[in-house]
Amino acid sequence: MNRIALTGGPSAGKSTALRHLDATCGHSLALVPEAATLLLQGGFPAPDEQYPWSIDWQRNFQLAIAMTQIALEQTIETRAATNGQGIAVCDRGLADGAAYLPGGLNELSELIGYSKSSILGRYDFVIHLTSSVTHSSGYQKHTNVHRFEEAEEARKLEERTLEAWADHPKRLILDIEDSTTRNQSVAQAITEFA
Repeated sequence: MNRIALTGGPSAGKSTALRHLDATCGHSLALVPEAATLLLQGGFPAPDEQYPWSIDWQRNFQLAIAMTQIALEQTIETRAATNGQGIAVCDRGLADGAAYLPGGLNELSELIGYSKSSILGRYDFVIHLTSSVTHSSGYQKHTNVHRFEEAEEARKLEERTLEAWADHPKRLILDIEDSTTRNQSVAQAITEFA
């Protein structure tokens, strides 16, 4: 089973690209949803006025995301193998969590008990979609109700996500503003990888 991480900063079009893949070639791909969104939709307590964001909350959230991500990947890949699907495409990868921790990949590695090389090595191919914060159309915070970041924070997370994956040997960066072209480019990159 080959595993592909579809990564990028906030509002990069990852979930949209995954929906496009599902509609166009879902039968041949196993699709792994974003763990953070599943956790927040499932009731993981988000920061609010009474309980504001803290680094302790962030670390706990990243630990929950990482463990959920690992379990999702393993479960979906087991099912995919019985369906004859040879590629799993993940909405974010394990290294994405490093962007949300002050210590980056080193801190994530320590937090979850995986070496940096094993975090990056979980994925055969990484496709990084640049965040809308880098495009003339601007940042689209409203496209996900679980998106907390303002534009400046989204810009920093875009940079930190690029940094987290910098040592992956097979990474493609797609800086495409138009969503139709971006989705087609993601599908083409996966086809060429396969």
